[in-house]
Amino acid sequence: PLAQWNLGGPVLDVCWHSAASAIFCATGRKSAAGYDVGMVDPSKHEITAIGQHDQAVRACRWIEGLGCVATAGFDKRLRLWDPRQRGPAAQLELPGDCFSLDASGNTLVLGLQDRMVVQVDVG
Repeated sequence: PLAQWNLGGPVLDVCWHSAASAIFCATGRKSAAGYDVGMVDPSKHEITAIGQHDQAVRACRWIEGLGCVATAGFDKRLRLWDPRQRGPAAQLELPGDCFSLDASGNTLVLGLQDRMVVQVDVG
């Protein structure tokens, strides 16, 4: 492998920053984390906490137009995180647990429990 690191629990989803300079991870330990892959020495890579949920974070996606990471999970919340700031930049209550998430521009589509699909414009 080019690099590897341990987040101390199951990693449920990963996504790239649009410039391929960072990776974001959704974990079963209720957290989202970022990892700068642009560093020359992989042994000095540091994992940065991006945010917390009340339950497992199932999915994450980088939203280029907003410069933020969208996360959703089993706490029925969609959260947007600006990696440069503390706390969520925005949050939305969902009608169910999230199992999948994708983004196109500023539009998100989420796959939820009970066969629901939700589309959200975050722009």
